[in-house]
Amino acid sequence: MTHKVKKIYFILAVLIVVLFVSSIIVFTKVGLNDVNEKDIIKSTINSPELGKSSSENVIIEFMDFKCPYCKKFEFTTYNKLESKYISKGKAKFRVVNASILGDDSVRAARAAHALNIYYPNKYWEFHHTLLQIQPDNENEWITSDLIDSQLEKLNIPKDKLELIKKDYKTKGSKSWELANKDKKLYKKYKNKYVPSVYVNGKFIKNPYSIKELEKYMK
Repeated sequence: MTHKVKKIYFILAVLIVVLFVSSIIVFTKVGLNDVNEKDIIKSTINSPELGKSSSENVIIEFMDFKCPYCKKFEFTTYNKLESKYISKGKAKFRVVNASILGDDSVRAARAAHALNIYYPNKYWEFHHTLLQIQPDNENEWITSDLIDSQLEKLNIPKDKLELIKKDYKTKGSKSWELANKDKKLYKKYKNKYVPSVYVNGKFIKNPYSIKELEKYMK
């Protein structure tokens, strides 16, 4: 092998190493789970939302009412986001009910959507309460009786309350369609667990770190 050929092989080897290292840096910086910001905002437009509608920052949580880690997120990161950003109009917060932990998870998602459709002013109170009363086990606990009793505590006008109850219990209703759409969105964005949190399209590897979420705020 001539000196010239050896030199060419050496240069090629160096280029391959540089490309490999560059790829690792790019993938680490961008994040393999990052999504198109406009796409995820548009596809979650019917999700329950809290905060000023004109806010630049959009935080989206894929969650499950039975998930203990979602409960942890609720009482740690979410509380900080609510006081520092959401309540001050600096960010809006959306939830997508992934409903991956059983039939009662799906039932809760349908009820949540029905409430958000017919009486949205009480949605977040219902949302927070379900996570707060979540037991420390994986048994089926979100029954229709429990949902109805929680809805009845919200002082919803009787006609609206009956609409909500009927809708979440009726196959093919609006709330059923939205709950099914949520499950499809969870798969569409290739989420592997809940809570999966995005800030302006950026996937948050550690959703319990408020500092990591803040890195992607505008």
